[in-house]
This record gives sequence, C-alpha cells and structure tokens, in this order.
Amino acid sequence: MANPGQILSLEQVLNKEEIVLVDSCVKGGNGFYWELGNTKTPQKLDLLIPQIEMEIKSLRALTLILAHPNIATIEEVCNEYLRISKHVGTCIQFLCARGLNEDFSEARDKLQELNNTAFNLWKQANRSQLCKRNGFVNNTVYGLFFEMVKTLEDKIHIKKDTTDLYMDHISEASKDSVTDEKIIACLFSLVMTGRSPAVATGDTDLIKLLGISSKMICCNQFSPYNFDFCSLLKDPGVKLYFTKDRVKYELAVDSQREPGRYMNNHDFSISRIDKEENDMIKLRFREIWKSIYEQTH
Repeated sequence: MANPGQILSLEQVLNKEEIVLVDSCVKGGNGFYWELGNTKTPQKLDLLIPQIEMEIKSLRALTLILAHPNIATIEEVCNEYLRISKHVGTCIQFLCARGLNEDFSEARDKLQELNNTAFNLWKQANRSQLCKRNGFVNNTVYGLFFEMVKTLEDKIHIKKDTTDLYMDHISEASKDSVTDEKIIACLFSLVMTGRSPAVATGDTDLIKLLGISSKMICCNQFSPYNFDFCSLLKDPGVKLYFTKDRVKYELAVDSQREPGRYMNNHDFSISRIDKEENDMIKLRFREIWKSIYEQTH
C-alpha cells in the first residue's frame, strides 16, 4: 500500500491499484505543441527535430502504459489525445504548402512519425475506455453523479480557464471541458461498486473539485440514501496520485486514511448562492441520491 507523500512511477501506481483513471495531464506538455504550431517555415522545423524525437519517445512510452490492464480512460481524455494527432496533421499540411519537401526530408519524416505515434496513442487510449468494461460502472449511476459534480462546479467555479494556444488561433475546446467532472463521476461510480479506484493526474483543479464535491454530496441531509457511499468512501476509499513532471507520482489523496477531509457532517450549503437556490439544489441532490440508492439496491 502506498503511503501519503510516497513517490512512485506511473507503472508502480498501476501495479499497486486495482483500477487507475488517467487524464490528459500525463501526456507531453502543450508548450511543445504551441511552439510547433507557430513554426512557419521548414527551416524552423529543422530546429525542432530533437524536441520532436523526445515527444515521440514520450508518447510511445505512454501508449505502452495505456495498455496496462489496470488503467482506464474516458472519452474526453481520448479526444484530447486525438487533438494531438489532428494538430500535428494540420502542421504537416501547413508546412508542406510552404516547401516542406525532399530538402527537409528528415524533419518531414520525423513530423509524420510523431503524427502516427499520436494516432496510435489515441487508438490505445480508446481501447482502454472504462465504459468498454462490462460491469464496472452503472451508466445511470454515473450520469447522476456527473449531474451533482457538474452542478457544484457550475456554482463554485473551482476550475481555471485552461484555454490552449494552437497555430495562430485560440482553441475553444478546453473552455467548456467537463473532463474533471466526468473523471470524478467515474470515481464515485466505481466506489459504489465496492472497488477502490484511483486517478493519476497533474491537474490541481481535479484535486480541489474531488475534495469539495465529495464533502458536499456526503452531507447528512441526503441520508439514508448516501450512507453506503459515505461508508465506501471511508473503506475501501479513493486515491489520487499527483504528478508535476509526468515521471514522479505522489499519493495526494487517500480517503481511507483521511476520511475527515472528504466527508461532511454539516448542512449542505454553497456560500456563493442564496438560500432559495441552495434549497433547490439540495432538493434535487436528495432526489438524485434516492435514485442512486434505488439503482444499487
């Protein structure tokens, strides 16, 4: 069992945990892709060959990791991996129109190799989707958890704007992303099955949203319908491994060891909204918990 603060590789995390969800933060950095997108000439692409080679190596290693039987992805994470391949393909077309020919064959071939590697990464991530594992998650329960987590995020606004820069324009894809909410909904759904799920991430927003949402949906006012969930959150619990560099992973969340950080014995209340809206959300959450109870009993 991992101890709080213990540093592990992602492979060690996978070998310790029963099932580990990953988000796109475990891939290579967007800084490289921003630089690639702003490369306007084949001559400048030549200068990026060492970085391209490093990114190919990184994505191949991640592809192997995603083949591990204990790993799981969700559709939104897969789509973010697919964005890499599409972005590189756009760069190839752009530079070919500006003279990326035989005189720059090494740079062109490396860029095409990166494109193929990114596409293979997406295919492996797609094969590892949690929804493709029969019996792991009740889709109705997952949808109900997602509604609660998204409602909380919409009202509390924990997540930062993570808009990415690509080429000469701003991609809007990340502005309306619900990847964090869906990962947390998957974790909660897995908890309801008696499993002890984990997530590997480099996203501090996900850590914050996990802590706040678990506390809010564990309020006493939703008892007795949330009793089983609260008990399972204590044991076997849920874990979160955080990485800053996509190499070292630290156990940052363990609800079994520190249940007080993820439980709430107080009344449900969101400080940023008035009492009337709080009461409406509280009533809806109680209805949701009753539905979850009926789905799992």
